[in-house]
Amino acid sequence: MVSVVNDTGMFKQWFSDDDFLLRENSRIIPVIASVKLNYTEKTLAYVAPDDVYKMSRTMGNVNNPRLNQNFNLTWHFPVEAGFNYLVRLHFCETLAEVNGSGQRVFTIFIRNQIGKLEMDVIGMSGDSRIPMYLDFSVYVSSESGLRPDLRLDLHPSTEIAPKYYNAVLNGVEILKLINDDVVGSATGLVSIIVLLILLVRRQIKRKKNRQNNSVTMFKVLLKHYTYAEVKKITKSFSHTIGKGGFGTVYGGNLCNGRKVAVKVLKDSTGNGEDFINEVASMSQTSHINIVSLLGFCYEGSKRAIVYEFLENGSLEQFISRKKPLTLDVTTLYGIALGIARGLEYLHYGCKSRIVHFDIKPQNILLDGNLCPKVSDFGLAKLCEKRESIVSLIDTRGTIGYIAPEVFSKNVRRNLL
Repeated sequence: MVSVVNDTGMFKQWFSDDDFLLRENSRIIPVIASVKLNYTEKTLAYVAPDDVYKMSRTMGNVNNPRLNQNFNLTWHFPVEAGFNYLVRLHFCETLAEVNGSGQRVFTIFIRNQIGKLEMDVIGMSGDSRIPMYLDFSVYVSSESGLRPDLRLDLHPSTEIAPKYYNAVLNGVEILKLINDDVVGSATGLVSIIVLLILLVRRQIKRKKNRQNNSVTMFKVLLKHYTYAEVKKITKSFSHTIGKGGFGTVYGGNLCNGRKVAVKVLKDSTGNGEDFINEVASMSQTSHINIVSLLGFCYEGSKRAIVYEFLENGSLEQFISRKKPLTLDVTTLYGIALGIARGLEYLHYGCKSRIVHFDIKPQNILLDGNLCPKVSDFGLAKLCEKRESIVSLIDTRGTIGYIAPEVFSKNVRRNLL
């Protein structure tokens, strides 16, 4: 146990995991006092006391580690239902025999969902004896009662054949999130304020870096049009083919005669996060049921996206101008199947998995052969391809199309 006074400025009390651990297959590595920890900018010395990182819990079967493939390292933490929780897992490889990337790799499961498929502590931290942590946002519903368990499992990876079939964990913090941004825990008010200030500063810096990096990436991968070129393509925005809350879609032609659609966003002085989401998402796709992105314009407050022109417009427009009896079942089935294939590709076929969050008839476009193509990625969320937990911090989607259980919970839910 680490007392409040011995914590590193956050006034947290650290307890043994004995009351939460399933003991069938585990052992504890006691504090290694001689270990010198190497803190970094990502994990500063005040994040957790040294003793947290110098002590670890691993799996048993020391004489025959391969037996660990048949077990999990498991904890059950009682929590209150109906809340979103921040689960922070602390890691540090301190054993001399584990000194290289890929030697000990394991999977993290939170509430029976994959949080991290291939957790390689040294691979992620950069070396042994470098502390690090991972944060997960987990919604605990009331389906399992008012006081359900938040289950945490670690399981040795079997796909990459690591040197040690084992898992390691140095510490766990579980913080209940209340009213979007208030953290409920045993920490003092002063500590919370300091922590939030640091997080805000970091987040602002990361957003700026991410935006700059994104724009650089777009320039390398896509055609970057000037605003003057966009005006020329659309003949000074003379042909409107669609309107929405985001702005207006115009028809146009490239210099080679190819027809295109140009979505011009309303002038904005913000950081353009929706615009960046859309261009970043679409630039990574290549599928018959996904709209092809041809280029973009990012010039001050002027933002536009150039993509392929589809003759039949949106599914909403197509249905509204066709009599229901003229749409045979085979055609409707083909459209529905194409949309499903597009979504499957976004979830499992891209290099980075994409969750769209705004599927509706207005965002499905049809070509001349009635082949459907998913469009409008302004609310999309990028995540690691092989991880199943996607955490939301605000409601996304259009009322009437967003999943009702997500909307009624003011969205804090993990989506598969």
